[in-house]
Amino acid sequence: MTSANGKSWKHLLTLIATTIIIGLSTAVAAVLTGELPGALLVSATFSFLLALLTHASESRKNPLTSSFIILTSYYFSAFYLTLTLPHYFEIETSSLRISLALLKSILICAAMSIGISHHIKRQGLPPTPIVLLTFSILISTMLPVEQAGVKLQYLANTYIPLILSTAALQYHLSSKKITEPSVKNYQGLAIAVLLSIPLGYLISFQLIPTEFFSEHQGNKGFSLYNGLPLTWWTVLGDHVIARFPGTSDDPILFGYISSALCIVFLSGRKYLLAALFSFAAIISLSKGALIWLIATSLMAGMTTKIKQRNYIYIVGSIVLVAGYLSFASAANTSANVHIVGLVSPIVSAITSFGPSSLIGNGVGSSGNLLKIFLMGDLDTDSWLAGGAESGIGLLVYQIGFIGTGAFILAAFRIFGMLSSPFAKCAWIIYWVNASMQENLINLNYIIIISFTVYACESAYNAKKTAIQKN
Repeated sequence: MTSANGKSWKHLLTLIATTIIIGLSTAVAAVLTGELPGALLVSATFSFLLALLTHASESRKNPLTSSFIILTSYYFSAFYLTLTLPHYFEIETSSLRISLALLKSILICAAMSIGISHHIKRQGLPPTPIVLLTFSILISTMLPVEQAGVKLQYLANTYIPLILSTAALQYHLSSKKITEPSVKNYQGLAIAVLLSIPLGYLISFQLIPTEFFSEHQGNKGFSLYNGLPLTWWTVLGDHVIARFPGTSDDPILFGYISSALCIVFLSGRKYLLAALFSFAAIISLSKGALIWLIATSLMAGMTTKIKQRNYIYIVGSIVLVAGYLSFASAANTSANVHIVGLVSPIVSAITSFGPSSLIGNGVGSSGNLLKIFLMGDLDTDSWLAGGAESGIGLLVYQIGFIGTGAFILAAFRIFGMLSSPFAKCAWIIYWVNASMQENLINLNYIIIISFTVYACESAYNAKKTAIQKN
């Protein structure tokens, strides 16, 4: 335990020192350039590269943790890079944004591939459901679709990460090897994310000029509201309230990162850090993230009181779905589109049963990315019939019942391999949510749930081992 604590403190001090260095580099850059955007450029570039270099060597040991660290590095810096770089170099904002996202995807997939390759050498091929899922995706990829560019985006953002993350999780769970002794190893990362809250408020809400936002959001097809990106606002009752995005441009991503770390620290009984991240999740006003956090916490707490835990998982999932259906039936809500996106492709595949029902209509044949690619030139019925706004509905439409069934089997297999109540609850609640939200089968969120489950399971096993030794 002494060596583990020493390693934890070493990580903590390293990240604190890194934060101080980033702050100093920002101050120096501000003096040298004479303006804040230049300072942000230097600071964001430095933090992004430093984080990647620091943790690149960890990918072989723990690809899930490394992938999460790469994602948080992207969260720390990508938004400010896309805001500032075009003002100093002849780079299009959209090209830079896509390049940074592609770099993140390549690094994460490379990290997981390296880790999985070592498991394959020792344990052989992954379980049958993952192999079947892989072949189903390959077949669906070969099917012709309207836009080849959309196919590539869905492969990079959804299907490849889905295969790699489920394989990495199953290998790690089956090896029963604890590579993270406790949640203390994540305290340094937690402090860095918490520090991004005041930094994000100062930079994004106080210092960045409105014209920077206008150009950045214009390239994404969005507008501003009260001088801030439209996606940063949400309607609560009769009020329009700003959502907090941290140092990113996406409050939903910030909300899920905060919720994930809250769940991890709850599982490790680090209640102060858990409370701080619950506050961070609340100010993000990300409804999906808050549902995930609250439902996971309540269900995990209930499982400690009841021996028949499987009943809690089943009843909790049913209650969540029933609550969502009730909310969708309420007036003046857009939640019903998620229900239609889930049900419509399933009903269509059953009533018009044929080859496409089994193998799908092709990767990239539907979804929100297709609608964006077509600049909105897609009617609502066709959009929802393709499973848009529903993760499971999208899988059914694009890769068919065989591929979707293989993934569901893989997900249930992982659920059965978990011991931690927090890991089990986080996993099942996440995928119930994903049936109603297409964005949850995006690379960012796939990495977040995979890391959360692995970290909670590691904390549970570490505690169990410590009890056995005593």
